[in-house]
Amino acid sequence: MLPVLIKKIFFFIIIFLQISFSFAHGDDGHNENFGATNKAGSSYFSVSSVSNIFELVLRYEPIEAGSLAKFKLFVSDFSTNLAIDSAKIEITAFDNDKLIFVVKQIELGIYSVEGTFPENKGYNLVANISYGDKVDLILIKGIEVGKKLSLPEEEKIETSFFSWKLLFVFIAGMVFSLIIIRFFMKN
Repeated sequence: MLPVLIKKIFFFIIIFLQISFSFAHGDDGHNENFGATNKAGSSYFSVSSVSNIFELVLRYEPIEAGSLAKFKLFVSDFSTNLAIDSAKIEITAFDNDKLIFVVKQIELGIYSVEGTFPENKGYNLVANISYGDKVDLILIKGIEVGKKLSLPEEEKIETSFFSWKLLFVFIAGMVFSLIIIRFFMKN
């Protein structure tokens, strides 16, 4: 009779510990999706554009009309994804060809772009890229002049001692205790 009693107690303890640990552990961030985009509140905006020859990524901090805008342009080969070195790049605004930007290479595949926008509104840029025998004209859509970065919502931190998880563990412990007491009272 005693081995059966020990098996039952051991079984209930294992179940109780599994329930307790699964709820006490909570969400520790292991459920995040890999490859997800940057969360809101990062320190820059990013737009990308692709053709069958080149791939462009333009990164910039918030821009105000009338002030000097500074961008980082990442240029790579579309088919091999290798960085493009020493390309000749001319950038203008699609809606206003008088807006011309100065482009300089700063690293392998990374170019600085500087210019000024007259108004706070959305702009599309046109990049004319020459690299060896490859030439392409690429539209870069969605440069938002005057747009502010969105701040991330404060994560809700549970400061209360009595959370629903703690309450569940407490109730499960009480039920487990009642089952054990009833079991011993029968024997």
